[in-house]
Amino acid sequence: MQLCDNYSGCKSASFDGGTCFIKTGYTGLTTTTNANLGVIVKYIPPNPAYPSPIPAPGTNTSSGCGSALPSGVTPNGASTSFAFVNPSDGVLRNWTVWVPQFYSINSASPLIFAFPGHGELALNIETETGLSDSSVNPYAIMVYVNGYAAGFESNPDYSPQGVYPQIDDIGFIQALIANITGSYCIDTGRIFATGHSNGAGFCGVLACHPTMSNTFAAFAPNSGAFYTNATANSQDPATVEPVNTPVQALCTPGRNNVPILEFHGTNDQTIYYPGISSHGGKVVPAIPHWVNDWVLRQGYDSINYTTSLSSLNPYMQVTSQLEYCLYVLVNLHTGGNYDDIIVIQHWNEQLNVPKFVE
Repeated sequence: MQLCDNYSGCKSASFDGGTCFIKTGYTGLTTTTNANLGVIVKYIPPNPAYPSPIPAPGTNTSSGCGSALPSGVTPNGASTSFAFVNPSDGVLRNWTVWVPQFYSINSASPLIFAFPGHGELALNIETETGLSDSSVNPYAIMVYVNGYAAGFESNPDYSPQGVYPQIDDIGFIQALIANITGSYCIDTGRIFATGHSNGAGFCGVLACHPTMSNTFAAFAPNSGAFYTNATANSQDPATVEPVNTPVQALCTPGRNNVPILEFHGTNDQTIYYPGISSHGGKVVPAIPHWVNDWVLRQGYDSINYTTSLSSLNPYMQVTSQLEYCLYVLVNLHTGGNYDDIIVIQHWNEQLNVPKFVE
């Protein structure tokens, strides 16, 4: 590999016994019975299912394209902290930014926002997702957002009747998106949100918002605390209106095809999979009920298709101690072109925090 590094244009090197071959291209690895043959790859191209950034300027490229990176920010370096006073509520807010190895000021990168659980910080969600790793995430800029008092508006404490009614998280995220797209080269058609627990519940708030549901291309909440606006013990978690939130009397997304991928542990001991009659003064819906409501409100049928992870990918091992299943809810009977297709997936998982994938 040292020889490859010293040779202009080298992508990989193979060796057969004591002979080394420097190569200026790389397609893929294949199996061989030759025990003396080996290959070292300098850079494995990303999965083609993860499109590379588009050239800028162009369609959906932000005003930050062509601008130098902010001071202290280095591609594939450590995350950098930033702060500003949120113009919509006057509160100082902060976040961290990580820029991937292959960032270019002339190519519009995807942008992923990650929201930590209640009581946790940006560093927690950065560690949990594992997305500050160019081998996993070669192109997307990561923004890890700290909640005010370590929480977000999906928590009842941030409702009009809560402890922090002055906090405007929606206004903050709108201002933060403007800040990020003005400072970095961003593909505004590939802005995503993920989060854990309270942060995942905030993904639900964003998905229900008439503007933010259009701003974000897709949502991937994990172990979501999807608080409803129903008073504790007033309704059954299996039948309560599941997607209206403590800060939204009605869930009113700006489109009817909001992509959502939800992960949840069947043995979650904080946000129970079957729902909670009383948590934070509100009813928390059963997770399958929450998923089904999104399916139905987007015009699909309620048939669930259950598939084990191991049947999708043999490298995903299932043990007797862990209960894994994946079910996809999608209308298979409605016509339309490819752009109209929207799939809501729900993966029950016991221990692993999933990595967000596009």
